[in-house]
Amino acid sequence: MNARIIGFVVAFILIYMIFVEVPTDSETWFDILGIVVGVSILWFLASYISLKRSYHKNKELL
Repeated sequence: MNARIIGFVVAFILIYMIFVEVPTDSETWFDILGIVVGVSILWFLASYISLKRSYHKNKELL
């Protein structure tokens, strides 16, 4: 995993706890983790696709 994705996960959970609430039950924790995992997967896929496109463009230039 990318360090930026891990940083996002930590920052999101901390900001959520500060501004919304500290989760007290398992359902709230699963809601937060679901959002974080979903966004992390989308972010990873976007980064992967961008890297793959960049690699192919640079390969064509050589």
